[in-house]
Amino acid sequence: MIKTDAPPELSTLCTGCSACANICPRDAISMNWSPSGFLTPAVNLEACVHCGLCTKTCPDLNPPARPPQAFDEPRAYAAWALDEAVRLNSSSGGVFTILARHILAQGGVVYGVAWNTDGELSVRHVRLDSLPELKLLNGSKYLQADPGHAYRDIKKDLKEGKTVLFSGTPCQAAALRAYLKKPWDSLFIIDIACHGVPSKNLFDAYRQDYERSTGRQISCINFRDKTHGWNHYSVMKFHRDGSGSGARIYTEDLFMQAYLSDICLGEACYNCPHASGPRTSDLTLADFWGAGYFHPKWDDSRGISLVLANTSRGEELLNQCGKELFLHRENWQAVKHTNRGIRRQPAFPSRLARRNFLRDLRQKPFTEAVAQHTARFKPRAEVGLLGVWMTCNYGAVLTSFALYRLLEQMGKSVSLIDFSFTERQKDPATVFRKFLVRERISTTPLHSLDYAYHLNDQFDTFMVGSDQVWNQGFMGHFFFLDFARGEKRKIAYGPSMGQLTEPSGKYLKKTAMLLKRFDAVSVREKPMVEHLKRHYGRESAWVMDPVFLLGRERWEELARQAPPAAKGRIVSYILDPAAEKRKLLLDASSKLGLPLLNMVDIQKKEVDNLGRLNLPNTMKEATLYEWLGNILHCEFFITDSFHGVCFALIFNKPFLCINNPMRGSGRFHSLLNLLRLQDRMLPEDAEALPENVPLTMDYAPVNELLEQKISQSREWLQQAFSGERDATLAEYSRLTEKKLTRRPPSRWGRLRKKGRKLLARAYHRIRRS
Repeated sequence: MIKTDAPPELSTLCTGCSACANICPRDAISMNWSPSGFLTPAVNLEACVHCGLCTKTCPDLNPPARPPQAFDEPRAYAAWALDEAVRLNSSSGGVFTILARHILAQGGVVYGVAWNTDGELSVRHVRLDSLPELKLLNGSKYLQADPGHAYRDIKKDLKEGKTVLFSGTPCQAAALRAYLKKPWDSLFIIDIACHGVPSKNLFDAYRQDYERSTGRQISCINFRDKTHGWNHYSVMKFHRDGSGSGARIYTEDLFMQAYLSDICLGEACYNCPHASGPRTSDLTLADFWGAGYFHPKWDDSRGISLVLANTSRGEELLNQCGKELFLHRENWQAVKHTNRGIRRQPAFPSRLARRNFLRDLRQKPFTEAVAQHTARFKPRAEVGLLGVWMTCNYGAVLTSFALYRLLEQMGKSVSLIDFSFTERQKDPATVFRKFLVRERISTTPLHSLDYAYHLNDQFDTFMVGSDQVWNQGFMGHFFFLDFARGEKRKIAYGPSMGQLTEPSGKYLKKTAMLLKRFDAVSVREKPMVEHLKRHYGRESAWVMDPVFLLGRERWEELARQAPPAAKGRIVSYILDPAAEKRKLLLDASSKLGLPLLNMVDIQKKEVDNLGRLNLPNTMKEATLYEWLGNILHCEFFITDSFHGVCFALIFNKPFLCINNPMRGSGRFHSLLNLLRLQDRMLPEDAEALPENVPLTMDYAPVNELLEQKISQSREWLQQAFSGERDATLAEYSRLTEKKLTRRPPSRWGRLRKKGRKLLARAYHRIRRS
């Protein structure tokens, strides 16, 4: 506590910003590490003169006024350093380094956070006045930094007429404003999008565990190494002997898993007004995680910053560095949802869970504590994405992949829920699993639907993805989120019911109630909009399959990773081979004068499909890259697959599709009617190519119609995540939770289920005898 008569709520409000320690005229306040591992002020009562400056200056008790040049709302910019070396060595776009260079070139000084290697490894604010020292400030340090007496030093520099650039967390920016008490024209304050500060005990346990297991001492850590790209950043440790650990993807690093689970943050971080309220800084620097969504053609593998100009002075400083930065003005209302650190505090776990984790960090081995408290070594993610990607079908995998990437581009942390129940679906050697591993897609295992309820501990939002996941009778009501708790946001993007049939009584009633709990519903086929409204009373929007929204450039990047084997050929992709389709392909080859290259579905038994098609030049188990590459490079494409048609359209390829009623004709008609391409569909029993089929198609009007619908679909997806949940809907979801939500069976319930099975077997044995 700052004083014996300090407000009782201070213990939960204190961020450890050190404003009180800097303002104290008698140096009676020191910043010490609490037993839980957070910077906390302690008062030497013998030295204290009870002047009250500490509580008057505390930004947590007395939030400082915003600077007079503050904008009503931030002006947002996408930005990155034009110097590629700076960009690659920075956490995101390298903007801070460029701004710091500018200040140093003017003879100013820079204050930022650097590793302190004297004694115990930690981070602290340092003062720099030369360019070579600037590299000390590179990279994110996911630890609580000790400002020391930096605010005093800054005031001294300002009084001497120096230009000062300060960088810190939002609470430290507020602390500096509160300490100085008045604006200075020669001071620029930068804060960051803050996730909260983790307990020092977590980092100490992590470091000690690593050093004990490797026999090497850590000198510093790069938590945002870009070896695997900016979106899939890695953790790289550097040793005192000059060696390095190698880059480890952040999702596999135990410190990052615990940190991102939000279970180990300072208590004040969960209600921090400085991170979510109006900023006191001139500029805010963040990762522009949603850049790819708004600008699909930008290369974001090297990092893109989102810069918020909070004051006119901050914007002026940014523009002064315009020759060294790429700057693009963004719509604040659109981009504010792309980075959680600029709009709201981290999610608060239960008070008991946090207390127990911090206790176990002190009492148990590091790996054991993390394993016990952070959901099977997995960090919390914002979105749990459900789809049928594990079914070994090319379209199912790619539509889930596309939606995953779109959510990433929007700045969401995502994980695919993995409920594979057959050995083939679980096999890591399939081309589908290998694709997801290579593309670094996060998955969360679900070993039984009975335990789907536990997914509530790992995700804030559940999203049902595209494909026939709402087909009646398929996995009960799992895809209607019957396991999701009432407070969870629930979104459906583009699911399909396959053949639209009259729903039965019990199924209809429960489905209608579950659909009412969704915050937003969209569907892939236009007839489903009326079907849901008529039978279930649910309004919905009609959107495009996610594969269209990801953009042609992204798909071409993947397709070009396979050799162009399809050049000069007709390519076919057949889900359900039949004699008629075989004759059709042979006739097409003859009439068009082009050789065939064939692909078949490998969802079940590929060998059966190969036998039924019975054509030479049929690929066996094409990779996802080959599958895409063959469509991209072919001269003409023939398919009975909906997603086959989608990619022909994306790549602007002349095509014909064969109606496939067994898998659902509605999806073909919905898409082709929209694009006025009904003449590209052949009946399912067609054995010959129509006369005069051209080798080209006029895609200008098609692309125009596609772009309009894609734009509407993107806007719907963005809106589904924006704003607060509807209060009436949230209340209904909460009230119906007990009735509708599937919960894991109790021990007695499991025994009862097993007993019923045993009784049923005994009964049948008696009947047979």
